Amino acid sequence: MKVKGFIATLLSLGLAMPLPAPAASDLPQIGTAGLSVLSLEKEESLGELYTYQLRSQAPMVLDPLVTEYVQALGHKLVSHADNVNYPFDFMVLRVNELNAFAYFGGHVALYTGIIRQAASEDELASVLAHEIAHVTQRHLARKLEQNQKNLPLTIAGIVGSILVGIANPEAGMAGLQASIAANQQFSTNYTRQNEQEADRVGFRTLYTAGFDPSGMASFFEKMVAQYRFVSKPPEFLLSHPLSESRVAEARNRAMQYPPLISQPSLEFQLTKMLIRANYGDEPAKVKGRLESELRHKQYVFEDAVHYGLGLVALQQDENQQALDIAERLIKKSPENLYYKVLKVDALIGLKRAEEAARFLAPEAGIRPNSPVVALNLANAWIYAEKGDEAIKVLEPYLYRHQEDPLAMDMMVKAQAQVKDTGAREFWQAEQLAYRGAFDRAINHFNRAYQAYGSNAIEQRRIEGRIAQVKSQKAKFEALR
Repeated sequence: MKVKGFIATLLSLGLAMPLPAPAASDLPQIGTAGLSVLSLEKEESLGELYTYQLRSQAPMVLDPLVTEYVQALGHKLVSHADNVNYPFDFMVLRVNELNAFAYFGGHVALYTGIIRQAASEDELASVLAHEIAHVTQRHLARKLEQNQKNLPLTIAGIVGSILVGIANPEAGMAGLQASIAANQQFSTNYTRQNEQEADRVGFRTLYTAGFDPSGMASFFEKMVAQYRFVSKPPEFLLSHPLSESRVAEARNRAMQYPPLISQPSLEFQLTKMLIRANYGDEPAKVKGRLESELRHKQYVFEDAVHYGLGLVALQQDENQQALDIAERLIKKSPENLYYKVLKVDALIGLKRAEEAARFLAPEAGIRPNSPVVALNLANAWIYAEKGDEAIKVLEPYLYRHQEDPLAMDMMVKAQAQVKDTGAREFWQAEQLAYRGAFDRAINHFNRAYQAYGSNAIEQRRIEGRIAQVKSQKAKFEALR
């Protein structure tokens, strides 16, 4: 199967499988000193370190349509939350299981399985609100501090288990439970208390942000009903235990609030469809299910199902069919970026990349701050082998979005097309620094420095970046 256009670019970054782990010298090991009391500053530093671990090892979903939607939904909830001490960040991991987790410093991750399972935006928002509450209530920090006070443990052992659990929740939970086996009841009670508090606080955030509060109860009920008799429940139920009483509490809490009926979200349905088509089952299976949904009218928005069929057509190399679907959808909804990106990818698949770029280029003037437009436009120019045009798009974009791995990858390709060795080495270094591979990043920065020869301005810029990377590594070394 040949995959064209933007999805091909995403897959070329290794999103179908975990990225290689950094060298042992790149990311320092966390020791025990200085963690008896976790300040907000230290929590934030630990959050950064965990994020580097995720970037280097976890299968991240970087499609800007997905990330922009999830970020917008998450930040809408954060704007209505209390005790927000950090700028929040939301990410999606390509794991077809039901799980979500939050960790130090305002970081929240969703598995693609959660998005596929949610029936509505209200249900998805309820999961995010719950995880946001874990962060604002400092549950992870409180657990670590309380365990250290009550049990003969080292913080390093607990943090190590949590590090493992970020990429593999089952293994991480097993390690954590082993670490606190000396007092299992304490751990169970504390976890239950955390979950109840996250439900209560998250529910308030969900309601004040304008989402139907019954979304939390309906999601809980669905999980309990679907997995009541299975021998191995999904990770979400292992890390977020659901009892009948907890489900009843969510249902009763919803009834105590004035009714709030939210409208179905087309953007949610399109994002869910994108996940189903590009990060789920084999295209033939997805196509069969979508065709069945059309026949039986089992959909919220019919256009979302047609969009899914267009995505499947791309996956199956039926680019003209995808283009036809995209143009029909655009005729009905001329401003919809999901449909425009589908058309761009179809044109790239038909070897009409320059036409794709010129089709999308006007959107850059209309939506100058849109990552969806900038990244898809740059990608089209790269497929058209016009690296100079791609660079014109990527340079201002990367100035505003300095840590976008997809943009960095495109910049490396564009600089290779224009044969600028110094810039190519520089952006390869930035890719490595983004993943926490600090030592290897410095090596590439040094190569860029040499390639720039007598260009003193660029060399001073590189010297500054090397100093910043060394400072970042030292900051994590100080956590030992």
